[in-house]
Amino acid sequence: MRVDHELLAEVCPHTADEIDLAVREAMAAGVLVVDDTAYAFRHALVREAVHDQLLPGERVRFHTTYAEALESGQTASSSDATAISYHWMIAHNSARAFASSIAAMGQARNSYAFLTAARMGERALELWNEVADPERVAGQTRVQLLAETSYILRNAGESERAIALIDEALNEVQASESGPSGHAEQYARMLRDKASYLANVGHVGSIALLRQALDVIHLRPRSVLRANILGELAARLMLDARFAEAIETADRAFAEASAVDSKPRMSVAANIRGISKFGFGDIDDGLADLALAGRLAEGNDSARLRYWVNQSDALNLLGRFGDAVATAEEGPSGHASAEWNAPRESCCSRTSSARCSRWVRRPGRTKCSNERSTSTRPSASARTFSV
Repeated sequence: MRVDHELLAEVCPHTADEIDLAVREAMAAGVLVVDDTAYAFRHALVREAVHDQLLPGERVRFHTTYAEALESGQTASSSDATAISYHWMIAHNSARAFASSIAAMGQARNSYAFLTAARMGERALELWNEVADPERVAGQTRVQLLAETSYILRNAGESERAIALIDEALNEVQASESGPSGHAEQYARMLRDKASYLANVGHVGSIALLRQALDVIHLRPRSVLRANILGELAARLMLDARFAEAIETADRAFAEASAVDSKPRMSVAANIRGISKFGFGDIDDGLADLALAGRLAEGNDSARLRYWVNQSDALNLLGRFGDAVATAEEGPSGHASAEWNAPRESCCSRTSSARCSRWVRRPGRTKCSNERSTSTRPSASARTFSV
């Protein structure tokens, strides 16, 4: 942990000369090191030893002072909500630790620091029952916070932990007075999310959960949520090579998305339907659906990414290697923001087969171990495609 000189001067009741002298002595003793404009302990164990020597009252007082200084907005470190949450936790101020943890969670999520965001979400959940009116402070219910934290954990690559939290959220809804029927959309959305988490870790059960989600909202008006769940169900059926069911479900997803004028969901439905038609060897109709998916995906990054990945892999399977590479490169090009880092990696890794297939067929090249069949009929397996 680093402490900026500006923050140290703010919280320390000594003069600048006295602070400089004390810091020099600590550096000479090998306790502190200078890190640009900040100070840090030379080793975490040294920090722990110093911290453990503080009396309980000193510890609360010091951490309260740091938290208040950071919250004042007077230093360069004031924007670090995670540090504020940490200091309030050590100071045993649950109410302010809870509020700062919620703020830190949002700050970290918006910066794509998913592990930190998840840690702050779990800290807020731990403090939930120690705070007066936590729903007002958090701006959401405990179930909503559980669901949001689980989603962030999934994004952080912690799918097993995400499953544990979404299960807790589902159980709380089931135990509520109104039950799942009283929170139909929320409950269906959480079932959909759990289906995704299970698929991420290779567990079975996603299809059953998605069908359960559809049952929960079957009496509700047409919605983007239903189109989304239908699309995800079609994708899972496609990956199981249940192509007839996948096409029928994708048709329903497309109709639902059309009814609510959601072009991104129409794009995903057409995308999955097209790939499923490839499983039957219906190449022309499959390509037509993929082309439709590309047109409908304009303006939506998620739908466009799915189109680029599946279109490039489809072209690769047809032996159109140059077109496959061009499509693969169309997606990542021009998107260098933090938001696109992970999708670009996914797109590049999934389309590496297209690059390899073109490379190995150049005269004089040695074959690559990932070389695919030169047949123009796609394989019956759909596991190369994106869902």
